[in-house]
Amino acid sequence: ALYILADKHRVGASMKRLLQAYVSDKHVGQCEHVLNVTSKTFSNFFIGQFLDAVILGILVGVFLEIFGISYAVTIACVVGLTALIPLFGSYIGACMSVLMLIPKGPMETVFFLVIFIIMHELESNVIYPRIVGNTVGLPGIWVFAAVVLGGALYGIIGIVFSVPILATIYKLLREDIYRRLDKKRISEN
Repeated sequence: ALYILADKHRVGASMKRLLQAYVSDKHVGQCEHVLNVTSKTFSNFFIGQFLDAVILGILVGVFLEIFGISYAVTIACVVGLTALIPLFGSYIGACMSVLMLIPKGPMETVFFLVIFIIMHELESNVIYPRIVGNTVGLPGIWVFAAVVLGGALYGIIGIVFSVPILATIYKLLREDIYRRLDKKRISEN
């Protein structure tokens, strides 16, 4: 993947030549459009994932500071960074944080867990669908449905890729619907 990213312009030019050699000009343009929409959607999705992880880390950090929990900034950074890992990441961060807090006493550990669970539920069910939905151009309910369905069908891989795939299909279908509706309005007048 790193080699492809390092040479993405050369790989892109080679793929375009390949398409031009074997596919009609009309279809080359369509393929380029689909690839551009897909690339932009996936890129925006990962930007949304990053933003969501940062927001979770900040929320956890702020509430830990408010309640006077030790290592609030460190724990917020750990939770935020590990939240970049889909599905289990924030839980891994929570486990690491619990290990840091155990020597401080059971009450701080319990307070942390309560704060983490509340913030994680808020982030998972309210913030994540809105942020990722806005970055990929997909309504929040569709983001939530894609994550649930993708996870149920394909596990972690489904969770990671279901949203950008659905968003790409959604954008392309929406463009096609509007194009067809515009044609019908023109022909009816």
